[in-house]
Amino acid sequence: MSASDNQVSSASAIPIEVIAAMKMDFGCQVTGYLCDVEFDSDWNCLKGKVYWDARCRFACGAWVRTSVIRAVEEHSSGTFELVRTYSGSRYVICSWRDEEEAQACASHLHQ
Repeated sequence: MSASDNQVSSASAIPIEVIAAMKMDFGCQVTGYLCDVEFDSDWNCLKGKVYWDARCRFACGAWVRTSVIRAVEEHSSGTFELVRTYSGSRYVICSWRDEEEAQACASHLHQ
């Protein structure tokens, strides 16, 4: 799959949060941008729709499950969070499915 295959055909299909996050500097190479994110406490991972997978494994908008979460850091903008996994991936959380998912993830990681 080429990098162009990873694009979507219509800009209207890209969530506005992803477009905003892509303009930010996260201080590292971002593996992908996640939307509609849920926290899976059984596996200590995230599930959500990925956009612009840097490794060209997933199409934009595909549902994915991350590897085990190593850390979650809030971006200086206060709008986004950067997730680091034990496999070395770095995902930007653009939107949570709901606030309860965000709180569950934060509570679990700070135990």
